[in-house]
Amino acid sequence: MPHQPLNPYIHDFVGRAALQRETPESRHRVMGLKMHSSELVSHGDLVYHGRYPVGVVTSATQSPLLDRSIAMCRLAPDFASPGTQLEIGQLDGHQKRLAAEVVTLPFHDPERLKVRS
Repeated sequence: MPHQPLNPYIHDFVGRAALQRETPESRHRVMGLKMHSSELVSHGDLVYHGRYPVGVVTSATQSPLLDRSIAMCRLAPDFASPGTQLEIGQLDGHQKRLAAEVVTLPFHDPERLKVRS
């Protein structure tokens, strides 16, 4: 009898075996980045640790609540810990790097649990 997939709408595809061998711990994680400046980054900008790219920005904006730029990105698991200091390389042709810190999502504190001064 041929193998029946669990979901009849999912069929075999090229790369299915490779995805099944991949462990969840090795997958990129979606994390937040708080910029140390108010300069904006863009979708597609690479995230660096030293000379090596470790992720990519998926979206970014200026946060009026935090009074700085924030971004969401996909990061390699080794660099996805909150507090990790990274740099974002801009695609504007100036070879500029902007400092950022990895944070958990969401960026804001809706329950107002953080102490405010």
